[in-house]
Amino acid sequence: MRIRLASLVTAVVIQAVSTGSLLRADENGFDARWSEAEENVGSEPGKQYFNEVFFKEFFSKYSVHVNECTQRTGERMTSELRAAVQLGTNGDVLTVLVRPESAPARCFAALVENDRFSRPPFDRFWLPVTVRFTTP
Repeated sequence: MRIRLASLVTAVVIQAVSTGSLLRADENGFDARWSEAEENVGSEPGKQYFNEVFFKEFFSKYSVHVNECTQRTGERMTSELRAAVQLGTNGDVLTVLVRPESAPARCFAALVENDRFSRPPFDRFWLPVTVRFTTP
């Protein structure tokens, strides 16, 4: 009986340690994707796509997403949200990573993942998006 209990406790501790490592790795993943996104929009085709196409399409959709997430979660967005958005060849959203993470931010990411944008200049193209919220 003691051996089984000790094994169970060890398994829980190992899982907790593993989960912590995944969280740190995810944080590093965001930073890496954010850097890649900044490099992408630093290139001439990336800059043109971001400024002339993506920016207009994203910002025509984001306020609807923010309002929906505020209603769903009962929480307001923070003063700033950073999102690393990855687009596929045809403009489908493949991944959205957000910081800081909160219930409304995760909701926002989930809604953006259902969006589609104009075709980016490259496949698996990361874009950096910063949204600043002001309170009235």
